[in-house]
Amino acid sequence: MCFQCKHVFSLKIEKSLHEMRAESTEAKVAAEVKLVDERTMMDDAIKRMTEANSKMQAAKSIFQRY
Repeated sequence: MCFQCKHVFSLKIEKSLHEMRAESTEAKVAAEVKLVDERTMMDDAIKRMTEANSKMQAAKSIFQRY
């Protein structure tokens, strides 16, 4: 393989690696954003569940009086 061909081949490989790294970084950022969103949803669900349990205990307490 001639020197120029090797150089062109090397440049193509470097370009491909750069593109792959960029795509990997984009995927990582997207996954991190999604994870933050999912954690927020879980925290909200836990909060609502706690509130619902409190209301249910209050209702049970009221009905046990009668």
